[in-house]
Amino acid sequence: AHIIGLTWISSLALSNTSMSQAEAVLVLSLYSLGALLGSLLIMVLIRRFRTLQLLTWLPLLACICLAVCVLTKNALLFRVCAMLAAMCTGTLFNLLVGTGGHMFPRISGTISGMISTASSLSSLVIPAVTGWLLDFVSVPAMYTAVFPLLVLGSASAVYLRHRDAVLSGRC
Repeated sequence: AHIIGLTWISSLALSNTSMSQAEAVLVLSLYSLGALLGSLLIMVLIRRFRTLQLLTWLPLLACICLAVCVLTKNALLFRVCAMLAAMCTGTLFNLLVGTGGHMFPRISGTISGMISTASSLSSLVIPAVTGWLLDFVSVPAMYTAVFPLLVLGSASAVYLRHRDAVLSGRC
């Protein structure tokens, strides 16, 4: 979801709002700022919540924010929701690396490498595939296709929370 946002958030802003080209590109900067602020906010949230709790709720919050971006015509609301979505999606990589290391301590380096490889591949593949898809669907429709992936990510975190509870005897 984060790579799609980085790649196409300006196009979504142009198609959904009355922003100029320059204003739409500014949304990309706000999106990147949101990811940075999300990383800083995680340092505070990680003290209050378990990582798997954050991995459950952040994708759902991102889904809501992206849905508002797809549906709104209001430029200010679009900017705020794009930034909030990036705050949520921009932190998922870090949380996944930490969770992988926690769940598989003996092979934490391998898990971190696998997650990093998947992230790098997504940076390569997603812009190419979504660019090709734009020949067939609109930018808002492409964003809508991301929603089930975010929900699946949250559902996976719920499963992992349950698995972790069972394995640690808290269930």
